[in-house]
Amino acid sequence: MEGEDFYPENKEKKVKESEYISDIAHLDPTKQVVWERMRVIEERAKTIDNENQHLRDALRHLRKQEQPYEEDYSLANVSSKYTRLDEVRKKLRRVYSLKDGFCCIPIDVVIRDGIYRCEIEFGGNNNIDGRGVGIMRASAEVPYPCAPWEPPHRDDMLHYSGYTGATWHRGDNTVGNNRFEDDVHVIGMELNMHEGTLHFFCCGEQQKV
Repeated sequence: MEGEDFYPENKEKKVKESEYISDIAHLDPTKQVVWERMRVIEERAKTIDNENQHLRDALRHLRKQEQPYEEDYSLANVSSKYTRLDEVRKKLRRVYSLKDGFCCIPIDVVIRDGIYRCEIEFGGNNNIDGRGVGIMRASAEVPYPCAPWEPPHRDDMLHYSGYTGATWHRGDNTVGNNRFEDDVHVIGMELNMHEGTLHFFCCGEQQKV
């Protein structure tokens, strides 16, 4: 017993190779070439599948390790002409509307990666105050007044309306969510940049749309 024939795994490999050779020995040369190419492609496909599975497992492990933290932020488009801003705590702001009109207050955080959750509490009992939440393109300009469902703003904004419960984007509205047109409601948004999804929550309950 000399060389590689001494090792059982090498013997097994030689047996498999001899079986493979005997399987295609009866084929003509052209078919043998095609058969060999198919075998190589299948082996490469299996290798790629295994590598992809390892990557998916590693990504899943990294996501489990992500620890939530509070992101510092500022509020844009706040003018004393039509709003009043109070800083309740370091990362908690309160905005009062001083005039009738659609006033959009962007949270000045540009999101490119990760998972972000934001909660906004609405107070008062005016059922025509036009309350709503949503996301917008970072480069979009927000004037006063600004109705997210009207052009040109609707192309840069996705809006969940409290008055109707519908979501608006680029002129299309989809119904199915709870309304929060009056009284106190806590509305949450969860933007998952890994999955490319946005979920709305009304008083802790995830909405359908």
